[in-house]
Amino acid sequence: MASDTKKRIDGSRNRGPDGESADTRLIVVAIDFGTTFSGYAFSIRSEFVRDPMSIKTIHWKGNKSGSYKIPTALLLEGTEVHSFGYAAELKYNELLEDEEDAGWHFFRHFKMELYEKDVDLKMTLEVDGGSTLAIDIFSDSLAHLKNHFLEEKRTTYPDILETDIHWVITVPAIWNDAAKQFMREAAIRAGIEDNHITLALEPEVASIYCKMLPLQRKTDESGFDIIAKFDVGHKYLIADLGGGTADMTVHQVGGDNKLHEIHRASGGDWGGMKVDQKFLEILSTLFGKDTLNNFKENARLEFFELKKAFHIWKTTIGTEVQSSRISIPGKFIEMIERSHTDSINEIVEKSVYKGKIKWKKTKLELGEKGIDLLFRETVDEIGNHIDEILSNSKCADVGMILLVGGFSQSPYVHRILSNRFIHLNVIVPPDPELSVLKGAVLYGHDPNIVTQRVCRRTYGIALHEEFIKGEHRDDKRVVIDGATLCKDIFHCICHP
Repeated sequence: MASDTKKRIDGSRNRGPDGESADTRLIVVAIDFGTTFSGYAFSIRSEFVRDPMSIKTIHWKGNKSGSYKIPTALLLEGTEVHSFGYAAELKYNELLEDEEDAGWHFFRHFKMELYEKDVDLKMTLEVDGGSTLAIDIFSDSLAHLKNHFLEEKRTTYPDILETDIHWVITVPAIWNDAAKQFMREAAIRAGIEDNHITLALEPEVASIYCKMLPLQRKTDESGFDIIAKFDVGHKYLIADLGGGTADMTVHQVGGDNKLHEIHRASGGDWGGMKVDQKFLEILSTLFGKDTLNNFKENARLEFFELKKAFHIWKTTIGTEVQSSRISIPGKFIEMIERSHTDSINEIVEKSVYKGKIKWKKTKLELGEKGIDLLFRETVDEIGNHIDEILSNSKCADVGMILLVGGFSQSPYVHRILSNRFIHLNVIVPPDPELSVLKGAVLYGHDPNIVTQRVCRRTYGIALHEEFIKGEHRDDKRVVIDGATLCKDIFHCICHP
């Protein structure tokens, strides 16, 4: 079986006139390195040729139901990597529970350290009063995902060599060049050859994947009907709503059935973590900053579990729910009662959140206004930016908004944006959290699927022109072969 697989793969290569391989992407492995969750997917060239959507993902074990991604969490014992993902969370929970976490270092959400910052290979991540080189944390995390795939392939595709693998690493399109180069360096340090790495822009590859899908909705009469077609000339906005950022662009289907970028990628830090931060802000306002800090520092296990529970709650809550309850850990309740003379119910009733939030035994009950309080600011930021993009004359005829990424799974997010952009189809495709991952595999096999991109900057060359006194600066005046010229005249070649 293994030799047959190898033979099929070799047969899919395109041979150049010199007999060498013109396409070395025998197997493409894409790594979606997210702020909150990460994973990988892959496909073999021969299978891609037969069916581009034949993309394999890994069903990770670690939570109750398993998932196709694992938490972007790295645990170090001293300076050595202990575990990554669910295993790291589980071990860290045990260490906190047994109060044996001294000398251990737990990292998560560190991808956001590369957003809108001066990124270089010397930057550090602060942890437990010390610091660690950020490049080491990123490379160790990528190495775990890479090595996990290599272990998987030993049994599935034993004849495939590492040199047959092309790796695609996804990055936010709104990152600066230094951050993108940082990720490439991290992948190299993780043991991937530089010429076997492609960086892929997250909203772009998500668009590639969605273009391949039949976007449908269920009807009462006939089962399903098509609500979106990617016909030639069709324009659509794609919004990758992740844990850390919201990354958006506009694409048009070209006559060659390739994608043309109409509006350059843009966005901001309006991911799901903003809702998490709002929840902590509400707790701080209700019970005091000092009480919340005391809980964070002296009941770290309970604080850790509260944030995990809130994340699950956040992705399931909808807009038509009249109220919903969030359990508050017993240790936090004890700390609140010790630091306040009023009961918790009295604290809530006297707060600025009266009428929006209530206290029910050991839970905070959020009414419709309370739920809106958590989400509205972040979703409005996303909506405002979509409005700004659509105001561009080139985007005036956009007919659809595609929401992908983990935050797009929230029924609340989908409903609010659908109501705001009622004149457009606002669609969440199947498995939106895998759109970037699977699209990156497709892009790895066919990197020319996007044939037009908007320049990020204005590019040009310096020319010499005849010097005109009063129009040109005197310090730019030069004489060449007897001619008086003005140097450094900018000639634009292309612009955004």
